[in-house]
Formats: sequence, structure tokens, C-alpha cells
Amino acid sequence: MQVQLEAKLRSETGKGPARKARREGMVPAVLYGAGVKPTPIAVDRKQLHKALSTEAGRNVLVELQLEGRKKPVLTLAREIQKDPIRDEYLHLDFLAVRHDTKIHTEVPVVLEGKAPAQSKGLIIETHMTSVAIECLPASVPAHLEAPASLLREAGDLVKVKDIPLPEGVTLLADPEEVVASLSLPPAVAAAAEAGAEEAMPAEAVETKEAGAVESPGAESAATEES
Repeated sequence: MQVQLEAKLRSETGKGPARKARREGMVPAVLYGAGVKPTPIAVDRKQLHKALSTEAGRNVLVELQLEGRKKPVLTLAREIQKDPIRDEYLHLDFLAVRHDTKIHTEVPVVLEGKAPAQSKGLIIETHMTSVAIECLPASVPAHLEAPASLLREAGDLVKVKDIPLPEGVTLLADPEEVVASLSLPPAVAAAAEAGAEEAMPAEAVETKEAGAVESPGAESAATEES
């Protein structure tokens, strides 16, 4: 997916000019990357929010139109800083990319479908929420789907290698890395562990008793030999 966004050049940098830009409804940013020298810019806050609120999220291709330049620059938003309280954009980078050059990026991973074991009361634990990939800018997926259908019994895993990939997308993460797992509820797991601990002393007693029965015979044999 691709969106358009207008950008103004910034003649001043630093905290003071940045605060002023925010008061005026702009978000300070820096443009850099393929064929572009680092350039301080500013974009409209509302337009930026709209651009980054598509299905593609932060991986949306942004066609940045700089004031005074005829040809737009194809970019990806990176290093996004937001106010945690107001949820407003404070600063970001725009990485210039080329249509015909592959890039490295991360995309969200979601569990798709229903795990057969959910009806048994087992718990799905998520170990990974995003994964590193390589592909052309236009081929960056909004997200990747990990098959929940593989989670059938406690101990089952969904790994990176189990994720179906769109054409032209290559995984950069370890194929054996765990995306999600299936486990027993804490109460059930604790009860099973307690049962195992209770069983251990009983086995130890049986072993000790068996040893006690054998010992008189051993002593008798020793006496006869002497």
C-alpha cells in the first residue's frame, strides 16, 4: 500500500525549533537514505496520523512530496517517537527506498485460526509479535499469519518456519524460533508438579527397603568366606 504526504523543509534544528513546529501542528522529521542526503523536514501531524493508520501500519510506503521539488521521494517511516500520554507523534525518520531494491524490515505476526486445544482449557502463550523479513518495498505485507491449528496438545509449538510467506518475501529470523506455544493452566501444571514431587519419596522408600532385604545375605556370604 502507498500513501502520499507533503513535507516542508526545516531551516532550523534543535529542541527549540522542534517545539515550535509541534505547537504549529507539525511533526519534525529527518529524511535520509537511498540517493538522499540527510534533510530536516516537518510534516502535518494530522496527515501523518492518517498516513500511518492504514492496514499496512508503519510499513506503509510513503510518497513524500517535498516543497520546492517536483519528484516525490519513496520512503518508509522509521524511528517513530510518540508522547506516551497524549499519543501524539513527536519525531520520526523517513528512510528513502528504491522500488527495485530489497529492504530489511519487521512486520507483525498474528495467530490465524483457532487452536484445537483451546476447547480443552489449555493456554496459548505468545513468544513473538513481529518477525524480520527481506523483500522489495512494494511487497512488504501488513502482517504474517502463524497457523494456530498446529497447537493441539500441551507442549505443541508454532515456529518461525511454520509461517506461510507471500511471494517475494524471505524470513531473516531463526526458523526454529518459537512464535507461540501451548501449555497447561497454572493450577493444573502446579498440581501435576506437586504429584510428581509426592511420588518421589515413595520410590525412594521402596529402594531403601529392597536394599535392607539384600544386606543380611551379603553379610552371611561374607562370614562364610571368612
